[in-house]
Parts: sequence; structure tokens; C-alpha cells
Amino acid sequence: MLSNVMTALSKRAPLLLALGVLIGLAAPGLAEIARPLLAPSIWILLTLAAVRIDPAQSIAHIRRPGAILATLAWMLTITPLLAWGILTLTPVGSPGLAAALVLMAGAAPLMSTPSLAQILGLDDALAMLVMIVATMLAPFTLPFIALHLLGFDLGIDPAVWSLQLTLFVGSAVITALILRRLLGPARIAKAKQSMDLAMVALLLTFAVAIMDGVTERLLTETGYVLTVTTIAFLSYGLFLVGGTIAGLPFGRRVAQTIGFVGSNRNVGVILAVLPAAAHPDIFLYFAIWQLPMYIMPAVLTHLYRRAAAATP
Repeated sequence: MLSNVMTALSKRAPLLLALGVLIGLAAPGLAEIARPLLAPSIWILLTLAAVRIDPAQSIAHIRRPGAILATLAWMLTITPLLAWGILTLTPVGSPGLAAALVLMAGAAPLMSTPSLAQILGLDDALAMLVMIVATMLAPFTLPFIALHLLGFDLGIDPAVWSLQLTLFVGSAVITALILRRLLGPARIAKAKQSMDLAMVALLLTFAVAIMDGVTERLLTETGYVLTVTTIAFLSYGLFLVGGTIAGLPFGRRVAQTIGFVGSNRNVGVILAVLPAAAHPDIFLYFAIWQLPMYIMPAVLTHLYRRAAAATP
């Protein structure tokens, strides 16, 4: 019975994530309570994802780094330039919203992306490698984007930021390697359902916590928040489709992974270093950006399964 429940919950993970965001909006008090759990949940998610990744598959990607380099180029250079170009041609009116869009377009992948890639049946090893490398590079590329494309200084010390992120990601990966050595591949494979359920619970916690503070502005500025929400979903779709097309030379599964990884960005890291006096629309957009990131996987899981079934 317990096994059946765990299997059902893990298969419905994308739907649970979508519900988590809506719960965070509907119950702002619960989102505020869950807020301190954001960082620990991300770290544990990253560790669990790394434990389950096949080292041989990772080495294969490193030996043939074309997909990794293409994804990094798409995420860290092409998409922020694309966002800047579109905003230059079609201004959004709010300088804070424009800044948020370009910064988001140049951010590294969300740290839970490898976990979501596993749940969706994508290339989790590629997602993990891209997430790690992009997270190390973003502290150097984002300040350049802020200074030269947006014209303002975020007050970021790239060396300190890079060191903090390196310790955060590196500690999770090292912990995962130790656990993998202690448990062994067979026991890890046997615990797949338990790990799936743990990842679902952690992702649900994150989805609720990240919506802290959004409800109040939704009630007071409903029209504007809905407009920002529309822009967020359009941006997500643009990155998803563009990344998938860019990755087609590497095969369907890798292309889908590039599209998915490129459409899920870790704006939380940027929020952590933004000065309190930054434009309020930056904070608003980064919060609203969570909606497509946690709602769209529920849609994509069906599309990816159909594509996999149709492939000979």
C-alpha cells in the first residue's frame, strides 16, 4: 500500500508543484512560515539529485562537451542579449521590469532543475553539469550584463559570490559522492521511490515558500501583476522553445533538456545580493517568475512522454 502511494505521488510531482505555488498564493501566512526552509530544501534537493546521477553518463557528456557548451552559451550569453534586444524594440515601460527580465535571462539554472529533469525523464546528468558550471560562471557574467546592458551596479563582489555558490553547490555534490560510495548503486536504485517522494516534498516546500509576499501586491495591483504574469509565461515559452530548437543537433532528449534547463532560472541568487533600494518591480517579477517554473512542468511532462512514445 505504501509503495503504491509513493509511486502515485512521485508520478504526480509536476501537478503537486503547481498546487504548491497556488497554495503559497492562497495562504500567505503559510508561505511566510515556510520561507526559512528555502535554502535547506534547495541544498537537500541538489544532494539527492547528485546521488542518483550515473557517473558514467556524466563522464560521457564531459568527453563530448558540445551539448554542455551549447547550453551554457544559450543561457549565459544568447538569452540575455535576446531579451535586451526585444526590450529595446518593444519597451515594457518599467525600468525595474526591464532590468528583471534581462537579469533573469542571464541567470544560471534553478538548483532543483536536475531533480525536475529526473522526474520528467530528461537527461539529468546534463542538467546537473550545466547547473554546476553555469552557477560558477554567473557571478562573473551577470555583473557584466548589469553594468553594460542595464547601466547599473548591483554591488556584487564576483569573487565572494562565486565562492559562496561554489561552497553551496560543492558541499552538496561532495556529500552526494560520499553517500553514493556508502550506499552503492544497487541500494540507491532500490530507494528510487523514497527519493522521488522526498524530492516532491522538498519541491513542494520550496514552491510554497517562494510565494511569500506576492499575494499582497496581487490584491492591490491586480491588473499590473496579471500583466507581469503574462510576460513571465511568454518569456518561459520563448526560452523553452528556443533552447529546444538550439539543441536539436544533439538529439531529441538532449534538445528537450536544453530547452527545459534554459527556461528555469535561479533568480533567488540574484535576489540575495540585490540592494534593498532596487526597483520594486525587480522583486515582483522574480516572485512572479516562479509561476511558470512550477506550473509548466505539469504540462511538459505529458508532452515529453508523448514525444518519447512517438520516437521509434
